[in-house]
Amino acid sequence: MRGLSVTGVIGVWTWVAVAVGQPSATRPATTQPEAAGGASFCFLHVANAPVRPGTEADSPDGPAFAAWVCGEAGRAASVPSLDLDLPAPAFILHTGDVTAFGGTEGVWAAVEKAFASLPVPVHFMAGPADNAWNPIQAPLRRRAGADYFSFDRFGCHFVGLPSTLPQQGVACIDSAALYWLRTDLAAVNAKTPVILFMHHAPDSPALAQPASWSLVHEFIANHNVVLVLHGEGRTAAHRVMDGIDTVSAGSSVGPDAGYNLVSVQEGTLRVVRRFRDAATAPRVLLEKSLTPPAGPRLSCNLNSLNLYGVRSRQPFALKPQIRPSVDAPRYEVTIDGVAVQTSEGARGALQVSAADLDMGGHVLCLRATDQERQRSYGIASSRFYFNDLSVNVGWVRNLPASVTAAPITYGDPLRVIVGETGGALRAIRSNSSEQLWEFDAGGPIIGSLIHEDDAILFGSGDGHVYCVAADEGQLEWKYAAGCPVYGIASLIDETVYIGDVDGRLHAIDMVLGERKWLFERAGGSIECRPAVWGELVVFTAWDGFIYAVNRKDGSPAWKARSPSLEAKDADGRVGPGDCSPLVQGDRILVCDATGLLYSVSQEGKPGEPIARDVAAISPAADGTSYYVRATNDRLVKRGPDDKPIWETAVPTGRLPVPPTEANGRVHVCSDTGRLSVLDARSGEVLWRYRATHGFYVLAPVTVDRDGAVYILGGDGSITRLLGKMEPRPGAASKADSKPAP
Repeated sequence: MRGLSVTGVIGVWTWVAVAVGQPSATRPATTQPEAAGGASFCFLHVANAPVRPGTEADSPDGPAFAAWVCGEAGRAASVPSLDLDLPAPAFILHTGDVTAFGGTEGVWAAVEKAFASLPVPVHFMAGPADNAWNPIQAPLRRRAGADYFSFDRFGCHFVGLPSTLPQQGVACIDSAALYWLRTDLAAVNAKTPVILFMHHAPDSPALAQPASWSLVHEFIANHNVVLVLHGEGRTAAHRVMDGIDTVSAGSSVGPDAGYNLVSVQEGTLRVVRRFRDAATAPRVLLEKSLTPPAGPRLSCNLNSLNLYGVRSRQPFALKPQIRPSVDAPRYEVTIDGVAVQTSEGARGALQVSAADLDMGGHVLCLRATDQERQRSYGIASSRFYFNDLSVNVGWVRNLPASVTAAPITYGDPLRVIVGETGGALRAIRSNSSEQLWEFDAGGPIIGSLIHEDDAILFGSGDGHVYCVAADEGQLEWKYAAGCPVYGIASLIDETVYIGDVDGRLHAIDMVLGERKWLFERAGGSIECRPAVWGELVVFTAWDGFIYAVNRKDGSPAWKARSPSLEAKDADGRVGPGDCSPLVQGDRILVCDATGLLYSVSQEGKPGEPIARDVAAISPAADGTSYYVRATNDRLVKRGPDDKPIWETAVPTGRLPVPPTEANGRVHVCSDTGRLSVLDARSGEVLWRYRATHGFYVLAPVTVDRDGAVYILGGDGSITRLLGKMEPRPGAASKADSKPAP
């Protein structure tokens, strides 16, 4: 993929992990923080060294770099030029881009081979190159026992936090991982040195900011986080992130090629860059004490803002305190990453302007520094809602994992059924958010759900396709695909068509759950919804091609190359892998990862480009028109002649999430959760609402039979919106709506 007031938080995932090649074991109890002060140890930090099958042994990256690192890990790590006398490394932290394009055939075997001579454990975190097109999440989970994990060594607590989701080309810290992080650190002494390792820096602009950083910071703020190691960035460098030291891993190629040597001696932590070129002298990136710094710290009680939000455009008050007190601290308030106007109120309060707030979720960050901004006293944050009761919010519920799949609504009483990245399929009563049942699918549910009568169909990361009864959540059948299934199913004439990450298309008997035929196979993973087009089934894959196979037996009919592959140095990642084809009469529409929209004839011949800067397409209810979600903040309705019927400026973004038409209205949600509802005939914007606090929204909008709108966020939130409130003459405004979150 191209990349508070709530009803309740349900469930907390507690998983354990093991290094590659090591036996399974639970995480040991955290040792006393004093143990770290007397320890002498080191480990290596690497990233951005993609292993490719068949790579020559003398190439600068991949197996050759891994072999060099394996050799370095087997000898004493002393650095005479810096007077460092160290033992051999105890382990390696690999913070991502282990592979070039994920786990295509033979890749993970090549990774295992590349690190086979390693004398110490290696702990992997996936990067975007690992998970976006053919995820390595499954082998990492088999090796580590979990997607996120922690372990204790030498009096320090090490935490591995993933920042990518399988089959998604967008950086995202799963809400299951965040709540696990809170639970994990709750058992850790506040003075114990904590080292967090991940691919993206927590404040990376690739993540949903500032929402992601506010949550991570909230969970680590009261702990002695001495270092954050990340893989993002091709140059090894140190910087300070709101008072927390971070170091990037650098690269395996170019002048910066090497690894970071992280050591602890006599209570001092050092990070030294050692270069593959022996002629380049090692460079100290960071040197600091493991002891938590003493001194003034910011505190601010934000409970009222968290719980009740803001209900009017009048300024609201914050009451920051710094203890011990300091002279003339400098305060900065941002909302959604933008500095807002403040004024001094009574008794040291800050009056914050609410004049420009949009309806819905926001993130406020309060930072305190000295006047020169050289010293940070801390950060306090709140994820709050603004609603003057002009939008009717039914309810908001937090789920224990993120959601990328479109849910379905079904039954009486009406329920919304949601598939989560944690593997749960959950039925929630629509009018109350009460949970009715839960089904464990054993692996991430990434592709949108479909249903036929009482049957819900979906694929799972555990390698199966499931059919589950919507009434009570009982398993009807499951089909073994042999590898993770992140594609979206199509159901036509009692046959289920769905693709897997190894590029195979499965045709399954809907009644029996048995294979009818298997197409072997595309050169990349299949995540689209196959389109049934007469006697053909048409689908796209992450090899840059559009495929057509015969419905009867899965035999190939034709294979069309995406026009975007004609560009120099283009590969399958620019193709239409995340676009579900849209049948339009005697042609089929496709858009690819470059934003190019074009048609393909029934003979498999691509036509001239229709439009550019396209993120996603979806059919209109009239059966002839279609909607184009553009990357330049435009929603366009095009007719059967491809000419625009209307075009409206609304927040959209680059994520390939199609618009939804229902009841004469079109619903489109931006990358970061800003919903726009438009009149389907005219394109007029009827109302807007920020359904998340800026977290990514990867699931299409769903509308139930009563017209309620469901938005599901990367933060695990599900929001039910009942629409814009119409004022009634003579009635008090607060009587027109339920209290908004």
